Amino acid sequence: MIVKPIFKKFIFAVFIFLLLATVVFASNEVDISADELEYDELGGRAVARGHVVLGWDNKKVFADHVEFLTNKKSMTASGNVAIEENGGIVRSESVVYNYNDETGQIKETFISSSNLLYIRSKSMDKLGKDTFSLKRVMFSTCDLDEPHSYFKANRGKLVLNRRITIYNAVFYIGKIPVFYLPFVTKSLKGGWGFGSRLRLTVETGYAGTEGFSVKTTVSCALSENSMAKVKYDYLGGRGTGYGGEFNYVTNGGMLNIDAYTVKDLLDNTERWTFRPNYFQRLNNAWTLRSSAELISDRNFNNFYNQSDWDRTTDYLRSYASLTRQGRKTSAELNFENTSKYDANTSKYEATSINLPKVSWTYYQRELVWGIMHKPFFEYSNIYKKYNSLIDPFYKNTMTFRYALAKSFKVGGRFTLKPGLDVSENWYDRNDNNEWKNACFTSYGGTFNIRFRAASWMDWNALYIVRARTKTNSLDIDKDLRNYGIEANNVNFSNYMYIGDRTMVRNSITYNLMRDRKITPKKCYPLITEVTWTPKSYITVYAKQAQQLDPSFKFNSLQVDIKTGELTKAYFNFGVFYQRYNNPRETYRNNRVDNTIGFGLWLNPKWRLDYNVKSAIAMNVMYSRLNEHELKIYRDCHCYNLGLIYRKRTNDWNCEVKFDMKTNMPFSKNGNNLGYDDNPTEIFYPWRNWGSALDRLML
Repeated sequence: MIVKPIFKKFIFAVFIFLLLATVVFASNEVDISADELEYDELGGRAVARGHVVLGWDNKKVFADHVEFLTNKKSMTASGNVAIEENGGIVRSESVVYNYNDETGQIKETFISSSNLLYIRSKSMDKLGKDTFSLKRVMFSTCDLDEPHSYFKANRGKLVLNRRITIYNAVFYIGKIPVFYLPFVTKSLKGGWGFGSRLRLTVETGYAGTEGFSVKTTVSCALSENSMAKVKYDYLGGRGTGYGGEFNYVTNGGMLNIDAYTVKDLLDNTERWTFRPNYFQRLNNAWTLRSSAELISDRNFNNFYNQSDWDRTTDYLRSYASLTRQGRKTSAELNFENTSKYDANTSKYEATSINLPKVSWTYYQRELVWGIMHKPFFEYSNIYKKYNSLIDPFYKNTMTFRYALAKSFKVGGRFTLKPGLDVSENWYDRNDNNEWKNACFTSYGGTFNIRFRAASWMDWNALYIVRARTKTNSLDIDKDLRNYGIEANNVNFSNYMYIGDRTMVRNSITYNLMRDRKITPKKCYPLITEVTWTPKSYITVYAKQAQQLDPSFKFNSLQVDIKTGELTKAYFNFGVFYQRYNNPRETYRNNRVDNTIGFGLWLNPKWRLDYNVKSAIAMNVMYSRLNEHELKIYRDCHCYNLGLIYRKRTNDWNCEVKFDMKTNMPFSKNGNNLGYDDNPTEIFYPWRNWGSALDRLML
């Protein structure tokens, strides 16, 4: 009973000794275990059967049967063969390996890499250390035996745990060939590197005016911090468009460059956009920022970037600034250009240029006896049009403002806070481009009263007054239209907290200003706002404006209801009623704008979203469906399908998007973010058509 186990251990030890004496892989010893071990010394043959495990040089080989020929210095493994190394797994039917020259062949292989890429090959011939020649190879991000989509080629090259490259590759969806590429290369590393995030997006669609379109985007990670994208689109009747995008992100900075151009055949014009953005934190105090908006025309986004809510672009702003933020002060040097679109010339014209603007702010601090003070300084060399009869010109201005304020508590309910401020203003020209080295002073004051009427009610009254002096004088300029009083009004607000989930706010402003040419409006509408959150996932907001002067009229009403969560299920309802007083636009009087939207997962695979916007002119029974949008999403295991139908007034379009999932497992909860993916796009990958990374992963 005892001899047999001892004999087995003896035979195993002899086998290991002989094996280690003859079998060497690249001068590294081999550890072996198996259910049965045999060794024929005369024939130079060793055999291991049943749960065979070989280990050497941080590699492991699992098999049902392994045979060693010591004379030929070769090894043959068969039956459920698996090779593990650095997180990668190679499975095959059989392996033939010569450990003298480190060459061999692996047949019917299946490889899963650390970044969830799956490779199948009819055979792999070892060319050198960790390098193989592939024959009849296929790779995909789908782990099924028959993947939904994949690349296929007759030959390729594999460097274990580093990179796979195949030549004359054809991309298949099921058994249907879709397109051909001369070669495809893919990183097998879990981290980042060139080509490690290669993506291709194909969008097909049909629009009422443009016809059939195909949009393609190829994006690639250049490094762990940078990503590049190239776009090429066939836009039907509008022609062909192309562009690109570059993103670079670090802990201390960001660079984004986005460009696109198209020769619009329908409008017979060249349309384009170019938008660079840059941010850099130089150190704990200094920050550099710059941004530019350059676009050919105001309607560019209506056709080529419909995900941008600012679809009609009337103003463009470009700037560069250098900011220093300290513990007590902040300073900024800013160069800024603002342009406005001119419909008559179909061009953007500069409306103001700051070259430069310098500002300095001292953070509000206590001066003495609880009195808070705050100095501010600003200089600007601004180019703009001050007079409709005179061309734009540069004008230098400078302002220094000093403010004081102090709070007084009276009992436990009253808080009084008076404030004073004075500003000295200088300019070198007047608004008619006449040299006039002039200064004027503005005096201002505020008086704020806060009263806790009850534990659930607060009252707040604020009075504001500001006067302007004559040029180079301390006397108030009473010759002005407003008699030298630039502001003179009082505002009252009432806050009520009903329970812990409802807040009501009432506010009204009374204007005390005078004007020589017109009679200013005295009493502004009474505004009532209600915010109610009965549950954490439900918000109801209502705002009503009641005109008090000159007559008591219902002015406007806004109601917004939001329920649920965007990534799960939601319902939004909004209505806005407005009374228009312009007699030349009678068809718009008493107009109602309405929005309704909902979205939900019908089941773990299907997603539906629908949003509609409409307008109704009640007095003429005019109704118009401004926009409605339907989105359907289907999770197809290793790729996503999306359908979007959008109609805006008389224009409509329908688009279909096919994309592969990322190297991460798909999650509708947005837990698998990649380079710069945003959660909304993860749960609904084709919601944002112009995002920095599209969803097709190769």
